[in-house]
Amino acid sequence: MISCGVRESIAYLCRKRLVDVIVTTAGGVEEDVMKVQRPFVIGEFDPPARPLFDSGVNRTGNTYIPSDRYLVFERFFNPLRAGCLVC
Repeated sequence: MISCGVRESIAYLCRKRLVDVIVTTAGGVEEDVMKVQRPFVIGEFDPPARPLFDSGVNRTGNTYIPSDRYLVFERFFNPLRAGCLVC
């Protein structure tokens, strides 16, 4: 839901108290973690992918994600994941 570009619509519905509850999977949680750690750019849904990728930018929907954000996420998430693993 969030990665497909309806984040602002969901936020609007929540601000206006038009929903009582939202049930969703944890899919896209990595983007939420990255967004609170470093800024993002909101762009277009249909730009040519190659120029963005060649400049070190990934795109999910209309969210442009610089590649270094994934390293920030890994530094945050890997210790959490390691704590959950049972050997």
